[in-house]
Amino acid sequence: MTGGKPREDAASPPWITWEDHRRSRELAAAFACDYIPLASNRGYALRTLELGWRTVRVLMKRKPRLLFIQNPSLMLAALACAMKPLLRYALIVDRHSNFELRTLTPPAPVRFVFDRLSRWTTRCADLTIVTNETLRVLADSWGGRGIILQDKLPTLGAAPAPLARPGSHLVFVCTFSEDEPVAEVIEAARRLPDGITVHVTGNDRKLPARLRESAPDNVVFTGFIPDADYQALLAACDGVIGLTTRPVTLLCCAYEAVSLGKPMVLSRHDDLMDYFRRGTVPTDNSAADLARAMVDLVQRRDELEAEVAVLAEELRADWDARFEICRRRVADLRSA
Repeated sequence: MTGGKPREDAASPPWITWEDHRRSRELAAAFACDYIPLASNRGYALRTLELGWRTVRVLMKRKPRLLFIQNPSLMLAALACAMKPLLRYALIVDRHSNFELRTLTPPAPVRFVFDRLSRWTTRCADLTIVTNETLRVLADSWGGRGIILQDKLPTLGAAPAPLARPGSHLVFVCTFSEDEPVAEVIEAARRLPDGITVHVTGNDRKLPARLRESAPDNVVFTGFIPDADYQALLAACDGVIGLTTRPVTLLCCAYEAVSLGKPMVLSRHDDLMDYFRRGTVPTDNSAADLARAMVDLVQRRDELEAEVAVLAEELRADWDARFEICRRRVADLRSA
């Protein structure tokens, strides 16, 4: 007990996040957590201060025995670690793939601070959930306690959206982040045979106007669309394209594709290929190889769809087994 107020019922620990994310929603439900997404439209500094204060208020009111948080935000993780000695909760951090500092491009002092906070918060957490063995080994090497739990395959029930153009349709799921080879996808689309349309999701205003205006006619920028429309587009397409230059990232769109039974073009990284091992056409992210992979997917769609159906069953069974291991670790923390 802390202060004069009893702790909350340990059966409903809070899951706090500063970024509303499908993975967090799914895992919070699986762990029977009270999901608390906190949001702000302010700039980075004011947003951090506002959400930090709101987080402190939640923690002081709830005084949880067990706390789950999502990283990113690293600042949320740092705040949860700073308050841990005061409120004496067990801290579980679901850490996404924001580990690989070599892939970031801010000035060196920023990288240094990021690295120090990353290592400290990993050591401080009682359990750090990651998505692959590479990250588990890294977390443990920093003095943390890593455990692997990939995303749960989501349940997506949208009806397919009507598509105006005839032919085959591929969806490049994009946020226009620095690790996504958008220019290469546009150039690859230019090299495709007639009849293949590439839909590019996300806020294309982040794209340089010159690059957007140079896109060929078979590229459709969807803009940012509501989740229901996004799911309907994925349900209607022939395949999903998920690309990253970060080798340890497991892409959310790949889980969504498997859930919907869609073949995938994915970046050729070991962790991605090991997990999404069926129904996938790998690519090295170059324009020429992307064009090859897209054509290959269209030509082998039926074969790849059958592989995805098998993969979905394998991933569900694997996730259930991993979740049970993770659940037992969390139960040990709760009862300590």
